[in-house]
Amino acid sequence: MSREYEILTENDFDLMVARFKSHFMARKDAGQKFQKLRITAKRWQKAKSSSQHRAYWRCINVLKDNFLELGYVFNQDQIHEYIKRVSGFTETKEMPDGTTIMVCKSIADKSDDATARNLQFLIDFMIQFSIEKLNMPIDIGGVYQH
Repeated sequence: MSREYEILTENDFDLMVARFKSHFMARKDAGQKFQKLRITAKRWQKAKSSSQHRAYWRCINVLKDNFLELGYVFNQDQIHEYIKRVSGFTETKEMPDGTTIMVCKSIADKSDDATARNLQFLIDFMIQFSIEKLNMPIDIGGVYQH
């Protein structure tokens, strides 16, 4: 079983510690052995919003249409991977033997990279890219929140 805690205040932290203490005391009182745990703490970052995620994919679709208008046929996934690569969101790293590997970041919901800040960066990059490289604007209506 897995449990995730969002610690946004000192009180949240104190509550989490109290729950752990209560859990272990209940196990001890029931004569059960100490239960091993793995605890991972990460700095909190604002997750992307669903409206921001939809805005990202609207940009991808407009880019797809812009490329098509210029005679290039790409699907959503190809444009998605291309934008991540040219924006620097996906990086190439050189290995000690001289080979190059791709270090791929993800905007999937459970990814640590799926932050509001990162998605905003990619949306802004696509808007600027389409204007500067394709001479075609991207208008997604500005209805998303970040």
